Amino acid sequence: MDTMSVQKYTTKFIQLMRYVPGYTEAEEQRKHYHMMDPPQALQGILVAHNFLTLKKLVNTTALVEMDHK
Repeated sequence: MDTMSVQKYTTKFIQLMRYVPGYTEAEEQRKHYHMMDPPQALQGILVAHNFLTLKKLVNTTALVEMDHK
């Protein structure tokens, strides 16, 4: 994700989820796999939060990304 924006990363992530339904059936799994590759600057901020949904995680990540630019 270092070279991709959060929006592009999320779009690709959602496209690829359909190929591994066993790994992305539950919301917790989707959040876990989405958080595996954020830039270090974002990861340090995001890891301290417990996001209830993937959508909330993505929205917050995008806001943090915009703040870091």
